[in-house]
Amino acid sequence: MNTIISPQLSHIETYLYRDNRPSHPLDFFVQLELEGDFCPERFQAAIGRTLPFHPLLQARVSEAGRQLKWCLRDSAAEISFQEQADSGTVAAINIQQNAGLKCWFSRSQPGTVVTFQFHHAATDGLGAFGFIEDVLRCYSSDETCLEKWEPRSVSRLKERHWCGYEKDSILSMVRRQAKALYASREFSGREFVPVKQHQLATGDDAPADSYPHFLSHQFSQEETQAMDALARRLSVSRNTLLLRNAFVAVDQFRQNLDEYSANDWMRIAVPGNVRFGKTNDNIPAANLFSMTFPAFSGLQISDHTALLQQIQQNMTASRRDYYLPTFLLALKAMTKIPGAMERTVKANKCMATFLLTNVGCPLQDFSSATCRDSTQHLLVVANVQLIPPMRPFQTISLAVMEHNQRQNVTMSYDARVHSQDEVQQMMNNLVQQFLLATD
Repeated sequence: MNTIISPQLSHIETYLYRDNRPSHPLDFFVQLELEGDFCPERFQAAIGRTLPFHPLLQARVSEAGRQLKWCLRDSAAEISFQEQADSGTVAAINIQQNAGLKCWFSRSQPGTVVTFQFHHAATDGLGAFGFIEDVLRCYSSDETCLEKWEPRSVSRLKERHWCGYEKDSILSMVRRQAKALYASREFSGREFVPVKQHQLATGDDAPADSYPHFLSHQFSQEETQAMDALARRLSVSRNTLLLRNAFVAVDQFRQNLDEYSANDWMRIAVPGNVRFGKTNDNIPAANLFSMTFPAFSGLQISDHTALLQQIQQNMTASRRDYYLPTFLLALKAMTKIPGAMERTVKANKCMATFLLTNVGCPLQDFSSATCRDSTQHLLVVANVQLIPPMRPFQTISLAVMEHNQRQNVTMSYDARVHSQDEVQQMMNNLVQQFLLATD
């Protein structure tokens, strides 16, 4: 396991690598809140045993001219696991010099918080959670656990170049691509507004002190069940409800700003999983996702019922009519044109108002379960938080997931633009939308 199958960066990896900048790092974080007896040495050993099955997390990007390749480290020695007593500013990952993973732990009441920091070029959210799941299994078992559990197949990393998407006939692919391109015509030339107008930080500026900045809300099991009941009653998905309520919550916040106009267009960047079938069952950490971009004006957002149906249609079409593969096709074309990728990621206008990523129910085996090491010490995964990245002009990002039958919402924000009170107001608006709808 000393090589990476197809070491050349895939199109989505190239995009994420080129879009990274010191002022807006493409790092995301996963925090595990653990209760019970925690052994750091055993956890570090579990990380070390798991890493060889996820080689992209040990690799750095080597750049030679226009060619980008993953360069695998000889060992995982640089990935340490140590205690951090304070919660000061976290340094962004330099993927050219270091591996795409950092991890550490801190003591808290009533237990321990373990933090994983991932560079997005190395993996997406589902890949990161797959790695964490393997670490937890190794921690709670013996040294041969990965062999017993059919370890991740490193050879399957070659599939990340086509993102595991369902193969199709040429005729059907052309038809769907044409429909997707036709549907996207309305966005050509359209201007999108940020959550709050601001002066963009220069490329060399670091994030504000105490990066990353975020706050979270956890719905109760009863409230989560009420969301699902409402979604079934309205014949939509819970994700559609999340998107609708996010549009409404941010629009409500913007209505109190002097620059607000009901004619302003907001656009949400929504990552979409393009793993086909059960590809994720044994593929290592990698990027297998695409993007879709629902957009609405303030006037459209004001009609909550119509907005819900339009979002449902939009997200359904994203898979059925090739909207998600269209983004990947565009990235593939850009990699063939010298300088096209660099021009695309140039931060000269707002491409999306904010991001909303839904990772579903990761770590299901550990949502309410426990890890027991060989001495039968009890360790409970009490809560999980995903802290998503932000791009230029995106001053907030939302990550939603379910843990222990409770819906978690985490909002990361740019503290150079928003005060904590402003972010709390947006979160309150979002929570209120759910509670009003389920009453």
